Amino acid sequence: MTEAGSIMGTAQYLSPEQARGAPVTAASDVYSVGIVLYEMLTGDVPFRGDTPVEIAMKHLNEPPHPPSAVAPGIPADLDRIVLRALAKDPAERYASAEEIDSDLARIEAGLPIARETTDAATAILSRPAVSSTAATQIRPPETTPVQPPRPPRRPPPYDPYGGRPPKRKRSIVPWLVVAILLAAAGIAGWYVYQEVQSQLEESKPVAVPNVVGIKQQLAIKNIEDAELVAKVQRQADEEVPEGIVIEQRPGAGTRIAKGETVTIVVSTGVPQVTVPKVSGLPVEDAIQTLNGAGLRANVKEVFSEKYEPGIVMFQDPKPNTEADKGSTVTLTVSKGVEQVEVPNVIGFDQASAEATLTDAGLVPNAVVVESGEPAGTVVGQSPNGGLVPKGTEVEIDVSAGPPPPPETVAVPGVTGLTEEEATQILSDAGFQVEPVDQPTLNPLEDGIVLSQDPLAGDEVEPGTTVTILVGRFL
Repeated sequence: MTEAGSIMGTAQYLSPEQARGAPVTAASDVYSVGIVLYEMLTGDVPFRGDTPVEIAMKHLNEPPHPPSAVAPGIPADLDRIVLRALAKDPAERYASAEEIDSDLARIEAGLPIARETTDAATAILSRPAVSSTAATQIRPPETTPVQPPRPPRRPPPYDPYGGRPPKRKRSIVPWLVVAILLAAAGIAGWYVYQEVQSQLEESKPVAVPNVVGIKQQLAIKNIEDAELVAKVQRQADEEVPEGIVIEQRPGAGTRIAKGETVTIVVSTGVPQVTVPKVSGLPVEDAIQTLNGAGLRANVKEVFSEKYEPGIVMFQDPKPNTEADKGSTVTLTVSKGVEQVEVPNVIGFDQASAEATLTDAGLVPNAVVVESGEPAGTVVGQSPNGGLVPKGTEVEIDVSAGPPPPPETVAVPGVTGLTEEEATQILSDAGFQVEPVDQPTLNPLEDGIVLSQDPLAGDEVEPGTTVTILVGRFL
């Protein structure tokens, strides 16, 4: 016999008290004796079912059929004895096995059984069954009409209700058998009670715990502590941090059978998107591309000599990396070459002018020029003012100072000399000679230098032209 079969068999001998979890008492033993008597008379137990729980519920709520309804021909008094022994209320049962023995002795002697037994059996048969569930009403079983007590086969020598008949020696063997059966029924009843309680506990629904808003590991532990099974699903959520339960099915407080599955939806955090490549694009196109990918742009403009104005030079995060949806990508955008204002440095000394231009981001280029201004003074610049690209060269004209006075020589006197002599002397002194004819009436003045310009002794630069007037006789 399998374990399940053993449990089913022993469940047949449970008393209503044992089915409720009460300890075994003398009243429980009387109930078990009633089951044994029922089985001896009919060849079957009073209650059967598909599960130990169903049998236990029948012990609690369903009155037994009289033995004569199962095996016709059984005397009505035996029906009453068995029915009283199987009373649901311990107060209606026999108080002890001796009382059962007394009624059995009366039947054997042809006497009527005790009035208490007849009343108890009549009450049991007339009482409706108690519903075992809210949805099912068990009707009391149809019974055969209780036959009136048969007249005694021989007149009693004493009052039948005045006391027990004279005791006769009876064999002890039946009572040993009954004692063994009672002990076995008690042990089996305890075992079946434990199994029934276990099955009832296992089938008892439990409330689903509330795990929304807590971490996945704790949620699984709470579900398993409630003897349920956790099933994890994952879903991105922009508002709930990663690893936190955002939904559960069934909802908190729902009562379900142990071992059932509770599905929890765990946040994977903000959805991830792939960062597109936008470096090298015009800034407007780059922003549109990022918005289309679920990202935002943060534009940072810088000057650049390499990139045209408005072109994205760099991006952070880099292309093809993963980023949170809605996060920001920083774009470094070219403003082109930086324009600076050219300062006016005319009148500055050379050092100050160069420092001023360098501080403005320009490159000074000094050119020395002759000027009447003091040496080292900036007397001109190019470009002179306006906006130019940073790093542009600015030429500055720096004065070399006033020129030194020219070298002079004294003009030799040549008046009164002949033209040839005067020309020779002036030429030898480094002068240029320019003769001019001067008409004269004096024959002695013919060919003679009459005057000169510059005059003799004047200081003039070397190479100066000296005009001589030479007389010509008319």
